[in-house]
Amino acid sequence: MNTLVLRLGAGLVALLALLALFAPWIAGPPDAQDILAVVVEQVFALPGLGRLMVGAIAERDYALVQAAILLATLVFLMVNACVDVLYAALDPRLRA
Repeated sequence: MNTLVLRLGAGLVALLALLALFAPWIAGPPDAQDILAVVVEQVFALPGLGRLMVGAIAERDYALVQAAILLATLVFLMVNACVDVLYAALDPRLRA
C-alpha cells in the first residue's frame, strides 16, 4: 500500500515535470515556429504557412504577414492555455 502511494506521487511529480519541460517545446515562440516551417517547407517542397509568409514578405503584402503572425501567436497562446489547464488538473495545490 505504501509503495503504491509513493509510486503514484512520484509519477504525478514526474508527469508535472515532463509537462513543464515539453510545453514550451511544443508551443515554441511564434518566430521560431515560422522559421522552422520555412525550412521544412523548402526542404520537402511543401506548400504551407512558412512559404506563404516568405512570399508575402517578398511582395510586401503586410496584411497577409500580419494575419500569419497573428495565427502563429494564437496557436502559441492556445497551447500555453491548454498546458495551464492540464497543470491545474494534475496538481491539486493549484486548484485553490
